[in-house]
Amino acid sequence: MRALELGFPGEMRDTLNSRVLTGAKTATTCLLDEYAEETEGLEYVGERQALLDSEGGVSPPWSSSAWR
Repeated sequence: MRALELGFPGEMRDTLNSRVLTGAKTATTCLLDEYAEETEGLEYVGERQALLDSEGGVSPPWSSSAWR
């Protein structure tokens, strides 16, 4: 399972994670070039990712099943 880190650790990440887990945040984006630099594949519908908190711990798995 791949990890998902939103924003920067601290208040920003805590806020974004909270919004994801409550359903208030349902999408995110980044430049395609960032995937190439990190040699990471694109997300796909139904993929589950480990949402990391500010300390590097894992929140409940997050699913991209609602992506269209």
